[in-house]
Amino acid sequence: MKNTADSGVVVSDEAVLSILREAAERLILPRYQNLADTEVKTKTSATDFVTIADREAEAFIALALLSLLPGSACIGEESVAEGKTAINAVDKRFIWTVDPVDGTRNFVAGTEHFCCMVSLIDDLEPIKSWIYRPLLDDAVVATKGKGVRHYQADGQVVTCTARCREGEMPTLQGTLNAMGFDLSIRNSVRDRLRGLKGRFHLGSAGIDAVYIALGQSDYLMHSKLTPWDTVPVDLTCRELGYHAGLAPDARRFGWQEKGVFLAASSPEQWHHMARYIWSGIR
Repeated sequence: MKNTADSGVVVSDEAVLSILREAAERLILPRYQNLADTEVKTKTSATDFVTIADREAEAFIALALLSLLPGSACIGEESVAEGKTAINAVDKRFIWTVDPVDGTRNFVAGTEHFCCMVSLIDDLEPIKSWIYRPLLDDAVVATKGKGVRHYQADGQVVTCTARCREGEMPTLQGTLNAMGFDLSIRNSVRDRLRGLKGRFHLGSAGIDAVYIALGQSDYLMHSKLTPWDTVPVDLTCRELGYHAGLAPDARRFGWQEKGVFLAASSPEQWHHMARYIWSGIR
């Protein structure tokens, strides 16, 4: 057992990963490429899906996490969507966030880019996050002040080092999307993003962060922020030494905030990207 970010609470990486692995084996993977039409619903739009796997996995994960850390609270994507939990109404010191299937649209389509995400917040400060890929049985775990580690399927644990390449934006690659931008500028932003040769789309905030941690991309931007997906991404990027924050004014992301989240390998690269995206469209 390890002391979690010197907070006084003891939660091991392995204990949380065991919970996520069991949820995946029992409730998520049996439904992968095997969902009935009646097991898929929509929430806020025709492309905002929720499945039986999301609901059942979140219930299982939340209960297990609360048992792991008695006296804590849990904020899950589906419990909030169903009105069972309010983000701003939780008054516990320790708060778990849970995204049982991040990249649900990919999961429904039967494609590979989805994951399970959990984070632990201590007195409003994120201190731990776990991003688990069920199909690969691996995870990226970030700890405040202690970096990021890759738990591999063969049992090895490797310290992550982001590649942090510098250069002009066309020579770099990463993930950017404009989903959460205000409608008044969304199309203009999308036009800017289409002009970046190295831009690609994965459809999962957690997988985007894993790509950064494993040195497979250079930057990321998300514009539809929620605690359950953005907290793990923010903590992972910052613990890798990335410059991360709300754009375009570079404020540090707070776990309940909305806006546009941008991460790049250096402050200079971050501001270069922000200028490219926002110049002339605000």
